[in-house]
Amino acid sequence: MNPGLIIRDFTAFLRAPQHESDRFFSAQETIYFLFCLLILDFLLLIPAAIPVSILSELDLVGEHRVEEMLNAPLLLLFLGVVLAPIMEEIIFRLYLRFDLRTLFISLLGLCLFFGSMYSMTGMFIVFLLILSFTLGLFFFALLNPRFDVIMRHFWDSHFPWIYFGSAILFGMAHLSNFYMPSGQLWLLSPFLVLPQAVLGLILGYIRIKRGIWAAILFHALHNGFLIVPTLILLKYGWV
Repeated sequence: MNPGLIIRDFTAFLRAPQHESDRFFSAQETIYFLFCLLILDFLLLIPAAIPVSILSELDLVGEHRVEEMLNAPLLLLFLGVVLAPIMEEIIFRLYLRFDLRTLFISLLGLCLFFGSMYSMTGMFIVFLLILSFTLGLFFFALLNPRFDVIMRHFWDSHFPWIYFGSAILFGMAHLSNFYMPSGQLWLLSPFLVLPQAVLGLILGYIRIKRGIWAAILFHALHNGFLIVPTLILLKYGWV
């Protein structure tokens, strides 16, 4: 499959997302597939990041969480290239290809995320709501033998909403990276999370087409290509 076909398939998927079953691809095919999408990813990242750059120039955006870790490059690399891709793909993409086990794992991961990030704020109620929903879903599944069939039908018939919702949720989760007054943060949120939402669309597509490990690898490459050059520029005093 040439790059043009991959891009056309991605745009067709955006127009009509479908919940597909597993297919086998060789490692070489998958790496080529990811490389083509990585180029598209950064081509889309440039216009998506323009609003954030403008807001930063106007001094409307607070400090970013990554900035405080620039003095600890090994920690930043570990978090950005190893831990974050694994955890975020489990939370925001694992469940896209439906299975009850993956759904519960993702929901519990989401509880963990909100519980750790917002435990001392009003957003802690979100953690409690997700946890309650997850436990309720689990016990309902135990009591209803047809639950798996019902959920699969729901997934197939509502998959576009689930796919786009996962990208938006992924983007909104990154609001926690900004140190800003909550009112200003939510007002500017559509611009602040646009780059992550676009990335979420690509990662969701990869999750469906190539599986969760391909999505984790792509996420790690995306972060690595942003973090490593930044650290090199800082090391030699070029920024």
